[in-house]
Amino acid sequence: MARTRIAAALLGSLLSAAYAGAVQADVVYSNFNGLGGQNNAVIDNFTVTSTGGNFIQKSLGGSLGVGVTGGSVWDEIDGIGSTAQSISFVSNIGSRLLSSFSVSFLYASPAYGDAVNETASIIINGTSYILAVLNPLQATFTFAGAVVSNISPGAEGSGGEWRVTFASPINFSSIIFAPGPTGGPESPLGDYAFGSLITAAVPGPVVGAGLPGLLMALGGLVILARRRRNQADIA
Repeated sequence: MARTRIAAALLGSLLSAAYAGAVQADVVYSNFNGLGGQNNAVIDNFTVTSTGGNFIQKSLGGSLGVGVTGGSVWDEIDGIGSTAQSISFVSNIGSRLLSSFSVSFLYASPAYGDAVNETASIIINGTSYILAVLNPLQATFTFAGAVVSNISPGAEGSGGEWRVTFASPINFSSIIFAPGPTGGPESPLGDYAFGSLITAAVPGPVVGAGLPGLLMALGGLVILARRRRNQADIA
C-alpha cells in the first residue's frame, strides 16, 4: 500500500510539473506609481511604452487610469494621425493569454462636451478592434465573443470605466491602446486612459517532466498492481 501511495504521489507531481508555465500577470494603475515623467518601463515581463508623451496617472469619478502627457487632453490617450498617442505592451516572454483589459474615462455624449459617443482603438497582435460606447451603461467591442461590462457609467461625474473579457483567453504578444476613430479632427472625442491588463497562466512543459516521466510513473503503478495481485494469489 505504501509503495502504491508513493507511485501515485510521483504521478501527481509529474502531472503538475508537466503543465507548469508562465504565471498570471495583472498590470494595473499602481504598477505605474513612480513612473511619471517616463515613457518606457518593464512591468510583469511586458515592455510598456507611451508615444507622444510620458506616463501620467489620473483619478476621476471614482476611477483610475494611466494616460499620456501632452495632447488635447493632458492626462489621457488622444491625438489623431501623426500626433496620436498610445500606450503599448509587448511581451518579453513570447505568446501569452489575454483574459481581459479595462479602460477608463470613455464617455457617452454629451459628457464633458463630447459631440459623439467616444471610442477606443485596441490593437492586438497588429489587428485593430474598436471599443465603442453606446450609452452611459453599454458599449461594444469588435472582437467576436468578447463581453463588455460597465464598471463606472460613461456619464459626466462618473469614471467611464469599461472591462472587456474574452470568453476564452486569447493568445497575444502585443496590445496597444490608441485613440478611437470618433476623434476625427477633434481628438478629445476619442480619448481615454488605460485601466488594467489581465493575463492567464500559459500551460507549458517543464524539461524532464514530459511524456517519458509520465510513462515511467504509469509503468511503476502497473508493476505494483501486478505484484499485489500475485501476492493475493499466493495467499
